[in-house]
Amino acid sequence: MTNERLLLLDSASEGIYGVDLRGGVTFMNASAARMFQRTQSEVQGQESHALFHHTRQDGSPYPAAACPINGVLDKGQRYHGDQEYFWRKDGSQFAVECSCFPMSDGAKITGAVVCFNDITERRRMEVELRHAQKLEAVGSLAAGIAHEINTPIQFVGDNTRFLRNAFRDIRQLVFSYERLYAQAVQGTVSAGLLYEVKAEREKADWEYLQAEVPKALDQALDGVNRVANIVRAMKDFSHIDRRAEKAAADLNKAIESTLIVARNELKYVADVTVDFADLPPVLCHLGDLNQVILNLLVNAAHAIADVVKDSTQKGRITVSTRQVGDRVEIAVADTGTGIPEAIRSKVFDPFFTTKAVGKGTGQGLALARAIVVEKHGGTLTFDSQMGKGTTFYVRLPLAGTPEPREAVAT
Repeated sequence: MTNERLLLLDSASEGIYGVDLRGGVTFMNASAARMFQRTQSEVQGQESHALFHHTRQDGSPYPAAACPINGVLDKGQRYHGDQEYFWRKDGSQFAVECSCFPMSDGAKITGAVVCFNDITERRRMEVELRHAQKLEAVGSLAAGIAHEINTPIQFVGDNTRFLRNAFRDIRQLVFSYERLYAQAVQGTVSAGLLYEVKAEREKADWEYLQAEVPKALDQALDGVNRVANIVRAMKDFSHIDRRAEKAAADLNKAIESTLIVARNELKYVADVTVDFADLPPVLCHLGDLNQVILNLLVNAAHAIADVVKDSTQKGRITVSTRQVGDRVEIAVADTGTGIPEAIRSKVFDPFFTTKAVGKGTGQGLALARAIVVEKHGGTLTFDSQMGKGTTFYVRLPLAGTPEPREAVAT
């Protein structure tokens, strides 16, 4: 390679290196050397996969046959991806967005050129953005969640006050029985004490307390359990994926938690029906999928609200899951207005919204699609009929492996 070309490559901010047909490094620019913490002489002729790309992000072996760069050498097709991780000399890893282009002499492939950028900071900001959007969603539902908690807390308080008063009356009755017992032990019971015991029993309304105290205790415990369920659902929903790799999760349980969080947003406009299949654990980023489900539920509620308006009628939201081969499918169906044909191609576009100013940012479905498609290798689609409603389908690979990206022919 001429000095002019090397100078040009070294002036580039992105990392660039070349490989021959065996995957051996043929050249490397200054940016790549800095990011890899290696010199040109160190890597010259060495197999690039073993140097830079030797394991997956979770530390498991990444066989050379699965390396997309080697795939470019075999098939002669370009590759672009933003889910790769390269490795430095010190053993640390960094997220990259990379492209790989085949080189040829006009008749056959002679090698490939890899261009990449360190996107670690971008990944961190994306995580923070998703978390901020999740907190924003929780904030918008905060009043409803507070109401959901306040209702059971009120009857816990009412029953606790009833039990406090009941205990005061029962304590006086027990004191009277204790005096009656003491006289009975001595062999004489006064008529006055018998009358007093009878009066205390009537005052306490013992028959009523026998029937109502167990009910009050059950209601109080039920209220405590309802609050605990809401708090648990909030904790599950707000789960932050601190690990970069996916983890096995129970999607049905996650959907149930999200339904609890969104209950106050839904219950005034729609009855909710669930139809959960028996699903195996799914490898995913659960916190992000919680956000997707919440967005779909809130959108469904808003679509139904546009139909029922201020009437006492309700629509219906149906949430179902099923396994289809090596995938799971989550369907969220509503009886709302439906999506007009003219805007169906735009619903996943960032900042596109049909809601009034201040009612929507147009980020919900765009974020949902990014999470499902780009982060999980799944699909997010919908069917809609005007005046009848819309169903959104989230389909995810069970094993958490992304669907193959479509290659770009040279």
